[in-house]
Amino acid sequence: MVDNEKQENLANARRKLKKFRDQQQQQQNGNDHLTFTTETNGTDVHSIDGTSNESINNYNNTSRTIPHDVATFVNEQQAIINGIHVNLTKSPVLGLEEQNRQYALLIENQKQQRSRLEDQRQFGVGSSVSGRSSQTQPDVDIARQIEHKYRRDLDHLQEQLEIHVQTIGILVAEKTDLSAKLSQSIKQLERKQNEMDEIQGRLKASRERVEELEKQTQNSTFNTQKREMAIKEFDKEIDRLKTENIHQSQIIEDLKQNLNEFDGKYNNRQIIIDQLNNDITKLKQKLEQSEIRLEHYQSINDPSIANKYEQQIEELQRTVALKTNESEALLSSMNQMRSDYDQMHSQYQQYNTNVQRHIQELNEKINELIQTNNLLESEQEAIKQAYEMKLTAISNDHSVNHHNINSDLVLERDSLLQENQLFKTAIDEWSKRFEEIRLENEQLTKKLNEKDTRIDQLEENNGKVRENQMDHEKLLQTIHDDKTTLSRAIAQNKQLKEQLSELQDGFIKISNDNMNLTNQIQSQEYLNKQLNERLAQQEVQTTHHEQEVQSYQQPQAASHNDNEQQENTDQRLNELLEENKTLRQCLLQFEQQTESQPKSDIQINDSSSLTSLGSVVDDTHQLQSGFVDKIIDRFNRAMRDNADLQDRTQQLEHLILQLQSETDTIGDYISLYQQQRQQLHRRYQEKEKNLVSLQIREKQS
Repeated sequence: MVDNEKQENLANARRKLKKFRDQQQQQQNGNDHLTFTTETNGTDVHSIDGTSNESINNYNNTSRTIPHDVATFVNEQQAIINGIHVNLTKSPVLGLEEQNRQYALLIENQKQQRSRLEDQRQFGVGSSVSGRSSQTQPDVDIARQIEHKYRRDLDHLQEQLEIHVQTIGILVAEKTDLSAKLSQSIKQLERKQNEMDEIQGRLKASRERVEELEKQTQNSTFNTQKREMAIKEFDKEIDRLKTENIHQSQIIEDLKQNLNEFDGKYNNRQIIIDQLNNDITKLKQKLEQSEIRLEHYQSINDPSIANKYEQQIEELQRTVALKTNESEALLSSMNQMRSDYDQMHSQYQQYNTNVQRHIQELNEKINELIQTNNLLESEQEAIKQAYEMKLTAISNDHSVNHHNINSDLVLERDSLLQENQLFKTAIDEWSKRFEEIRLENEQLTKKLNEKDTRIDQLEENNGKVRENQMDHEKLLQTIHDDKTTLSRAIAQNKQLKEQLSELQDGFIKISNDNMNLTNQIQSQEYLNKQLNERLAQQEVQTTHHEQEVQSYQQPQAASHNDNEQQENTDQRLNELLEENKTLRQCLLQFEQQTESQPKSDIQINDSSSLTSLGSVVDDTHQLQSGFVDKIIDRFNRAMRDNADLQDRTQQLEHLILQLQSETDTIGDYISLYQQQRQQLHRRYQEKEKNLVSLQIREKQS
């Protein structure tokens, strides 16, 4: 209905303008005819009276100046209307003040023009009245015709002015409607912008959820990789233990073969000892027989026979001594073989128990690893299923939201396109109307009192503009707050980067400390190897001790023939063997103290040297046990430090991952801000292009 009324008003205004143009053309034709008649009759008029000619000339001059003034007024009016049109194309917030100023200037100019026209009219009427008294009747008729014509023109101009005022009122009403529509469209855009912000917040939350899920999956994959690496290491350890088991089984078979060989040697020695015992018994019997014979021959008192038997007795004693020495040596070797056999048997049993215990531990570890692997696989599958379900739910929510958003955006876009089309049509109509007004507003002179009401409306609009300016300031403040938040985010990003560099430096230091610890451990292993080599040397020295002990036993056996002294020597040998065992155990752990003892000091000449050696061995054993405890403490401390460093490296890696995720989120925020800023800049450029194109079209038209 409003559009139909507007169209009807515009049609009426156009009809009135056409009538005005036709009348103006007829008036121009009449003016030409009047000028021609006045020129033909000019001589007569001048001959009748000079005063009437002067008055007519003055009146003609005033009548000529009136259209010129009206034309200038119309041009000024058109310029002001063009300015109003440009201001209408601009934003209402920035152009209303200039529009108010232009209206004020227009009112002042129109008042001045009105006063000037009134003065000219009064002057023309006075001159016409003063000249009538001296004019003749035809001059009076001509003057009346001219006055009647000018009155008619003034009435016509008043009608045209009323028409133009009506058209201006229509345009102002349309302007108010368009400004209301523009404010409504701005509100709709703000509402849509708020909806877009809410949608972006939801999208941001969904992205954060997806990032959290990705972090969880990364952590789970990282844990699975760690566990796979541990499983591989355990597999390698199991393979190594299997190879060691095979090697130890070969050693056990070799030991069994050696034991069988020792059993065979022992049986052979036992047979030899039995034979020697039989020989000794036979020799004793022969000795008894020889003694009986000696007694018998002593009773005979034959020196040659006695000497002969004495020589035989001495030879028999020598052979008996040799046989006893051989038997003692065989007994000592048998005892040594028994001790070696017992030691090897105990070592074999201990090794067998250790191997079985180690195999049992490995089986338990393997079972635990299998269980943990199964649990991890089940956890990984559950995490994957949960992750897939969450992704599907998020994708469904996102698709639904996106579909709803797209449908809403399509409807909004259609409505905005329709409004844009309406605005374009309205702008085209405005341009046409302004062109018509520029052609029609050449003789506007009256009815400026209605501008006061227009000024009141403009004051109201000025109040609205101030309110809009407050809203604009609020928007600028929000933009400034966004800039400050972005600057803070950038500063936080720089701080996080600095912390990351510091953490990397700390990680490098920790890795260097770890390398130093590994070097220390390798040096300790090298020292252990050296200790093993020195232990082998010490075993060679112990064999040398045994040989010296055997060499010490031989003269003792020659001087002592009793079984009691043999038992004492056997006991002492057993003690020496036990001390040798303790020395071996001590030298396997640490042998720096044994290097200070020269080989020349390790000579056993008598029982006093053996007791001193036992005391020295006890002292060295105590010192070595103290050093071994210190080494074990250092090794345990180093292992604890290594474990702490590994925990620290894991924490640093976790922190690095968190910092990387935070930098990624900050980069996403910055990219979103830049995209929004580019979109706003693009829209602003499009608006400027549209305004420039409209101005070009107006200039061309």
